[in-house]
Amino acid sequence: LLKCCTVLLKCCTVLLKCCTVLLKCCTVLLKCCTVLLKCMAVINGRQYEFADLTLFLGGRDVTGFRGIKYSTKQEKETLYGKGNRGLSIQKGNISHEGEISLTQSEMETLKALGKGSVLNLNLNAVVVYGNPAKGDMMITDKLFGIQFTEETKEFKQGDKFAEITLPFICLDIQCQSA
Repeated sequence: LLKCCTVLLKCCTVLLKCCTVLLKCCTVLLKCCTVLLKCMAVINGRQYEFADLTLFLGGRDVTGFRGIKYSTKQEKETLYGKGNRGLSIQKGNISHEGEISLTQSEMETLKALGKGSVLNLNLNAVVVYGNPAKGDMMITDKLFGIQFTEETKEFKQGDKFAEITLPFICLDIQCQSA
């Protein structure tokens, strides 16, 4: 009986040590969760603004850009067989496209880089948004092999400046990359 009590006491001592370690781990986990929740509150509490956006086109900070839009698309088609319901969805090519809106002076700079036409350019772009000073997480999107598909100019009565929209295609878009 004495031996059993001694073994039981040792088991209880080991169990107590395990519980102490487990309690310390839970305390650390709780602190981590608290920090994470504070970060989420900051990120979710403020939306990104156009003022937080920076565009680097061909390695140059484009100060006269007024907007950017880009997307990735994939061809998809329903495969039909017996009956009138689809059997599966087949996937095809992936394509990337977008458009950049900028001022006439930025357009002229790009034309000079393209030796007279933006249609001659092959550029990479980096779009960065977020403001760490305001608690934002920095987001970086990379666009590779941009080539413009149209070169247009448009002027309207009453305009204070000329805004040019240049549609483009590109080879790849990596969103939220490092």
